[in-house]
Amino acid sequence: MELPNVVYKYRGISKNTKRLFRRRELYFPLATEINDPFDCRVLLNRDAPSEVHWERMKAYYSKKYHVTDEIEIVYRMLLEGAPRGAKVDRQRAASVIQNREWEGIQNHVEAGNQKMLKERLRKTRLCSFSALPDNLLMWSHYADCHRGICLGFSTQGKVFGLAKKISYLTEYPTVDSYSLDSDSYVNYAFFSKAKDWHYEEEWRIVLNAADRLAKPIYTFPPESLWEVIFGCLCTDSDERRVRKWLAAGGLKPNLLKAKMARQKFGLDIEPIQK
Repeated sequence: MELPNVVYKYRGISKNTKRLFRRRELYFPLATEINDPFDCRVLLNRDAPSEVHWERMKAYYSKKYHVTDEIEIVYRMLLEGAPRGAKVDRQRAASVIQNREWEGIQNHVEAGNQKMLKERLRKTRLCSFSALPDNLLMWSHYADCHRGICLGFSTQGKVFGLAKKISYLTEYPTVDSYSLDSDSYVNYAFFSKAKDWHYEEEWRIVLNAADRLAKPIYTFPPESLWEVIFGCLCTDSDERRVRKWLAAGGLKPNLLKAKMARQKFGLDIEPIQK
């Protein structure tokens, strides 16, 4: 799906929102900090017989390390995931091959991959948005039960243009343990969620290495904040507070107000008359 011109973030009226406006700071949490324990995780596929996994892993490590000798391939497998100080040699690799210890080598590789997965999550920051400014559940869950606001960010900017759509799945995503570095891993881990979340129509910015965002804060340019929508239950005093915060941050977005529709479960979003 084509990237929307504007993506939305729902917020309550709080000190964090004040800082967001006054300093133009958007928080990018680590993947380990998000609220869904199933998010950014994948299962390692163990459905195929051990012999099949062995052939796939052997091909993967042969290509990864540019080696063709079977003993050398197994040696690299053992070396990669071995604890510090553990004895690993080619004699042990030859024993694995001779005794067809495919299950053991698979467990070893999987343990190493799980460690790598955890390290990747600790070095990945993300920020989530919605394609929708008028979703009733989003207003209730993330904007203080309609008393808060919804921020619209233009995707024309350098960072906001990186947003990608989340896919919603009915089954838990799995990848083969020998291909954790593949594009499929990235898509499954960071751009898919359980179908229960589909109402959010989420678009997500993922920075796959923490060094691309040294701090968890991204300072966005003023023109990136395209609009601010006040919730249908946002008070006049909170609206005035938000206006002051916007002015302090040099922000001049379009201002709109969500109003309860008269004859349907929905919101009408209208510009605020200046």
